[in-house]
Amino acid sequence: MKKPLIIAVIFASLVVGGCGTSVETGSIPGKAGGKPQVDARSVALTAKNFEYSLSRIKIKVGEEIALKLKSDDNAHDFAVDGLGKIATVSGDSTVTRRLRVDKLGRYTFFCTLPGHRDGGMEGILVVKR
Repeated sequence: MKKPLIIAVIFASLVVGGCGTSVETGSIPGKAGGKPQVDARSVALTAKNFEYSLSRIKIKVGEEIALKLKSDDNAHDFAVDGLGKIATVSGDSTVTRRLRVDKLGRYTFFCTLPGHRDGGMEGILVVKR
């Protein structure tokens, strides 16, 4: 009974692993970087045509999320005012980074590549209780 389940899990891992997803490492001390915790809530964000798929992201203060940044066209990144650059993604790929903010507030997130933010590639990160 367990053997088919194990085979299915292995197959799914191989399929997902071959889809261009990678985990970046590195850190912004106390804020972001490294491999996400297994139990971290996942937030998927797609970057394409000077837009993010989400204009607002809500998290709880101190909550760690796994931010999955995907590009459907060119290179993009994800930076947050006061925290710096969190993730960079090349065209047609996905990266996952952890993000935790320990202070309540509203923060602007944006792409730092020339012309992208001016083209409207930004949103609001809301950190609440």
